[in-house]
Amino acid sequence: MLLKVLSQLRASNQVHLGNNAFTSFWLDHWVGPMPLSEMFPALLSFCQRPNAIVGDCRVGNTWDFHLEGRLSSTAAAERDMLFLALQPMDPQGDDIRGIGDAMAPFTASAFYARQMESRPIDVFADAIWNNAATPRYKHFLWLVHHHRLPSAILLHR
Repeated sequence: MLLKVLSQLRASNQVHLGNNAFTSFWLDHWVGPMPLSEMFPALLSFCQRPNAIVGDCRVGNTWDFHLEGRLSSTAAAERDMLFLALQPMDPQGDDIRGIGDAMAPFTASAFYARQMESRPIDVFADAIWNNAATPRYKHFLWLVHHHRLPSAILLHR
């Protein structure tokens, strides 16, 4: 369960680079629209250190991605695109983490709100939760509505 949420957490979490001390080069969302592991999967498959932090990959004014010697043509093209994306980087100060484009401070409630934004609106939810029934029956209706009522079919999964 935690591994499922970890990928969602990394996707909604953004990093503003500072001293590069704690930001994962491939797995954190610090440049571009998503983590580099999702933008450049072919290049990541040739990486010898996929858990490296940004500070380990930056050598002076150049970048070292810790790649194996021979790259496929796709990985070489991705490497060139990555070099172009990283050219204007000049991090200073401390790394700052936040949720969403506004870089809101990370809290459990902010993460939950971000996850709920992407879900479709359930028009039947108000009818279930805003009525005179007792909480026990409201919960029962919610389970029925989401096809989660304990039954023989669900118990055998």
